[in-house]
Amino acid sequence: MYEKVESFVAGCRPPRLGAGAKFAIALVALAALCSCAVAEEDIADYWLETGNDLFMNGSYEKAILAYENVLQIDPNSSEAWSGKGDALSILGKYNESIQAYDNAIEINPNDANLWNMKGQALADLGKYEEAIDAFGRATELSPQDEFMWMSKGVILANVMSRYDEAVEAYDRALQIDPENVDVWTLKGDALRNLGEYEDCIEAYDKVIEIDQKGAYAAHAWYGKGLALQAIGRTSDADAAFAKAEELGYVVPPASSLSITNVISVGEDEFIEMANDGNETQTFMGLALTIDEKESVVLPDFTLDPGERIRFHFGGGESNETDVFLDGDLALDDVAGNLTLKDTAGTLEKFAAYWTPEETSEYWTEKGRKLQRNESYEDALDALNNATDIDPQNAMAWLTKANILGPNLGRYNESLEACDKALQINPDDADAWRLKGLILMNLGRPTEESLAAFDEAIELDPQNGFTWYLKGNSLQYLGHETEAEAAFAKAEELGYTSPLAGMLAITNITATGEDEFVEISNNLEDANNLGGWTLVIDESETLRLSDFTLEPGKSVQIHLGKGNDTETDLFMKSEISLNDTAPNASLRDESGNEICSLGFEEKTDGGVVVSKHCVSEV
Repeated sequence: MYEKVESFVAGCRPPRLGAGAKFAIALVALAALCSCAVAEEDIADYWLETGNDLFMNGSYEKAILAYENVLQIDPNSSEAWSGKGDALSILGKYNESIQAYDNAIEINPNDANLWNMKGQALADLGKYEEAIDAFGRATELSPQDEFMWMSKGVILANVMSRYDEAVEAYDRALQIDPENVDVWTLKGDALRNLGEYEDCIEAYDKVIEIDQKGAYAAHAWYGKGLALQAIGRTSDADAAFAKAEELGYVVPPASSLSITNVISVGEDEFIEMANDGNETQTFMGLALTIDEKESVVLPDFTLDPGERIRFHFGGGESNETDVFLDGDLALDDVAGNLTLKDTAGTLEKFAAYWTPEETSEYWTEKGRKLQRNESYEDALDALNNATDIDPQNAMAWLTKANILGPNLGRYNESLEACDKALQINPDDADAWRLKGLILMNLGRPTEESLAAFDEAIELDPQNGFTWYLKGNSLQYLGHETEAEAAFAKAEELGYTSPLAGMLAITNITATGEDEFVEISNNLEDANNLGGWTLVIDESETLRLSDFTLEPGKSVQIHLGKGNDTETDLFMKSEISLNDTAPNASLRDESGNEICSLGFEEKTDGGVVVSKHCVSEV
């Protein structure tokens, strides 16, 4: 990229002249030298204009190179960062595009369009809550831009199924432009999905008034027909469907939809559907009938091939995979049936359901659900039922190992369960990784734990977390070079240390004559620890003297006597750490806790670790 800038500068040189024009050469050369000396700004403008032209012509890779040439000259060019972000988004490189937008926003934080584009990229990446936050910031900065309100509404409605909030966003857009047919269409769809049929019919009527005979009107007539059908006005609905067809509206086929699961017991009853076709499809106006008695019209949804969606009959916060109907419908606890139909008559699915027998798989799933709810003892009871019914259920043993170790700190029992899982399925990379973690928490980060991580890597070499754990094990064993290589591999695979971007306590040594607390600086800037305090076992306080901890460096704070070095500070105190449950807390000069680390040794030899760090200092 730098070579391209140089070649443009070379273009400032004077043309070759004949032998009789030496004086002229000197004058032209002097003028060229002067112009080149002041031309950096012009060069940046040239590359920015080139990048924009390339972008408009669809040459996105070349546009990115042009924008990078701008940034070589002017790293604070918000326009170049923004253009680069736009090009990266179109190429589907959303993580990189978000970083580019963040750089632009850091330079120009009050540019509403930057926030809006960041929101679009976050939505494309599936980070919908962050996208909504970005759209919210865009609308704060530019409350009179209807497009930004519309963008926010689309994500709320079409992706997150938060239709009431979407309607609010569409109303704000319509206050700005009351004749925006796009927004009226979207508002009608959202109101229909909310079940507010009278209001949605009014919205669709507004679309028909604005567009009359176009594609928007055709869609509106079809949506109006669905709403009329839902409130029992069948003849009016048929007339609306006929009008939609007359205007060219084609009802998408729904034959690829299948019912894949029904849960009819417990507090969370739901039906799961999947698109088992080969194309992405949108399903509109599907009516679900339960036990041939009660019916509900489902909100519209879009599924990619193989993608699934769950419709829950109770309340909850909807998202892209789970929609909560928040109604009074309920499935029979013992047995029943479901019928799913669409308006066009292209789909009619029937499914019978019944309460599952208490199989080993049933108890395993129940145990995992209880684990997610942090009901660990109840989860263990369920998993014990699973292994009693089927002692060869590897998943039940592995889940039991996860709860006993990481959740409850009972690591010897956890190791036994993990070994059971590996006896049944020795090719489970997750089980080998868990075994390595258990061994480390049992105070055995030896060749044994290293061998477990190596087994996991052999089975799943692309798991960055396992490489990171291997690096920790190697580091403990003193194999620094190999540890650094493992950490580098983890980073290459996209795994970031949980301590990245933090000033953290990374080790406590509480045995022997030399007790110490290790502090590591994983920030980009150096930090002076002068005036900071180290609280030992919540009772003793040590005040640190001036010491600058550079980025990427660590220092060991020794409680006893010794000579200070670049990596070791000796506090010359009489304080000692608790041998079985040491903990330390690092606080800044204002008394704010920056990081804490504690260990508690369990009766079975296991260790429970507690850690808390803040991401900003």
